[in-house]
Amino acid sequence: MATYDLAGSPCPWGSLTKFAISFDSVLEDAVVLGPESIALPPRITSLGLRLPNARNIKIETHSPPLLLQPSILERLTTLSLKWLRDEFDGTMLLNALSHCADLDALDLSFGNCAWSCTDDPKALMLPKLRELRLKECKDALKFLKFIDAPHLACLNLHIGAVTPPDDLSSFISKQFARSQGALNVTLRVFYAMFESEWDIPDFLQHVPHVARLILDYCVSLPEDDDADFFESLKCYSLSDLKALEIFGLPREFPIEWVEDYILSRRAERAHDGLKTVIVKYDPDEVPESGTVKLLKLVERMRNTGVSFCVE
Repeated sequence: MATYDLAGSPCPWGSLTKFAISFDSVLEDAVVLGPESIALPPRITSLGLRLPNARNIKIETHSPPLLLQPSILERLTTLSLKWLRDEFDGTMLLNALSHCADLDALDLSFGNCAWSCTDDPKALMLPKLRELRLKECKDALKFLKFIDAPHLACLNLHIGAVTPPDDLSSFISKQFARSQGALNVTLRVFYAMFESEWDIPDFLQHVPHVARLILDYCVSLPEDDDADFFESLKCYSLSDLKALEIFGLPREFPIEWVEDYILSRRAERAHDGLKTVIVKYDPDEVPESGTVKLLKLVERMRNTGVSFCVE
């Protein structure tokens, strides 16, 4: 391990307010981590932490939560945590967050790990939290059951595996009501086309108040007589939707099906909030549609009040 003398640097160690530390995702030799394993600048308020894989890691029994001293956690206003272990220890995370009363932004990446809690924790109050970002959640969405964030303004979710929507639906509904409709929800679903048992339109029915929806490699051509993705989506209101982004469309997918979905929304409600639509085909499958055809479609959408971009 290299050693650096930061005493003469423009920003000495003791003056740093932002810091990130990352363990190797795979460590060949067994490592024991304890209370003194992570030494951080004393004034940091923003921390990024990437924890190692569990296979060769042992955390000492009496170590502080996330190996961080409470004095560090208490000062944090921003925390980004990426978890690479096979199983996510929810108790350790919740214990750490119990010291984060000043936290304004929290970014968690669970790596689609299984969620577990060795205790039965009570709801955790995060009184100043305004932005919450969860990535690769899967069943770690159970985390939401233990969070009380009365001032949450922005919820950003990245989901890439079959996910039960119950905990998510309950959390969003509660927070949306508390914010008097001001909560901004962004949902990105990715690579769902490879999950044959995952009915995305049905899943979206149970995720309320989504303002920005990103479908990343989720839409494929229908088989046989099945309804196309957007025909199925018509059955659900998505009444708060303002922006729709669709990435990775196959070349053969007719762009008119997207247009038809937008027009059906306009026909059902006089003041549809959907104003932005971005469509990106798979970069390896550039569509054969003529430029003039796409330009006419974009113009038609503009006439309905929608900014429509096809790439």
